[in-house]
Amino acid sequence: KPVDIICGICFIILAAFAIFVRFQLAGFKKNGPKFYLGMLIASIVVNAFYIISAIAAVSKVGESAGAILTPATIASCIALIVMLVVNIIYFKNRSHIFVN
Repeated sequence: KPVDIICGICFIILAAFAIFVRFQLAGFKKNGPKFYLGMLIASIVVNAFYIISAIAAVSKVGESAGAILTPATIASCIALIVMLVVNIIYFKNRSHIFVN
């Protein structure tokens, strides 16, 4: 339960940051792409923290890590990493747009 509370708070903070990033990107601000990539990295870190912490908590009560490492969990981690790489390439090619 403490892991869920901590990660829930982290995701609420990420949601607030996502709103800020949305306005940066919509206004074509110079640092908008950096904020977006930072948000993706923060999301990867929070997801990794949740997975590691949840596996540690579940293993204390004798359950296997398979309860946490479902195909959906693994797919979400892979999707975040793919999104990061794709967006790095995209924003590198569109850097001339974000000048405000």
